[in-house]
Amino acid sequence: MRVFKKSVDREQVWCICGMLAALLAGTALCLAAGLEPRTLQEENPGEYRSVFLVTRADLETEPEAETITDVDLSDCAGQCRITEGGSYRLYGVLNGTVLVDAQEQVVHLLFDGVYVRAVNGPAVLASGGGKVVVTLCEGTNNELYDSASYLDAQEENACLFSAGDLTVNGSGSLQVSGYYKDGIHAKDEVKILGGNLTVQAKRDGIRGNDGILIDAQRLQIESEGSGLHTTKNKKKTGGNIEICRGDLWIHSGEYAVESRGDFAVTGGSLNAKGAATALEIDGAQYLSEGCLTIE
Repeated sequence: MRVFKKSVDREQVWCICGMLAALLAGTALCLAAGLEPRTLQEENPGEYRSVFLVTRADLETEPEAETITDVDLSDCAGQCRITEGGSYRLYGVLNGTVLVDAQEQVVHLLFDGVYVRAVNGPAVLASGGGKVVVTLCEGTNNELYDSASYLDAQEENACLFSAGDLTVNGSGSLQVSGYYKDGIHAKDEVKILGGNLTVQAKRDGIRGNDGILIDAQRLQIESEGSGLHTTKNKKKTGGNIEICRGDLWIHSGEYAVESRGDFAVTGGSLNAKGAATALEIDGAQYLSEGCLTIE
């Protein structure tokens, strides 16, 4: 087991994922699919405003070279343990788990050709509660597989799990296979801000308890539970799910999208199919014209 340590400056908030504007008349197209959506027209006439905050750390893809610690996963015996905030370039093969326990610090993981197959738990487990940012390096293919059973099966129930906020950015590819339960799960927010992702899951594809923001290149989800799933209303995001860019394809055994808050599709394209129903939304719906296809 290796322990990698590096300090990091405090994260600086620098921008808001701003107003996502479009005509509310586009929601009428969903009536043809039998969705009968409510809209935010009375609250925000003529526009939909994003509730998500995007920070400098969320958007960072190329830290300065001297601040990066290189980690060859092939040299790690069953576990790669990161205990302090900072930037870490991961590459190679690991039969085990990447364990991140940096408490409230920001940990930036650059996936530069990663293959992780867990033995008795998640492939990546961030248990400290701080922000974790995963960058998919340009031109790379990365793969994560958890085990079909976990040694300690509690809240840490996903192939890629974070006890805090989780962001995925970059332009590379990532395959996530959740054989136990969820594919990707964060107890706070999940933000997919780039990359080409394929997620397969025994339960939910992507679960962000406090909210999910999708601004990706491509996202494909196959799950036995829900495709996208939020559960709580702890933050201002209120369990919202927002899709503002990307080619999305979700086929699920329950709901393609299950939101405990609002649901907004303001850009990109979403092909949604759920065995129960495509959309299960507790809050209001904003669906921009031509962006949603229900199978």
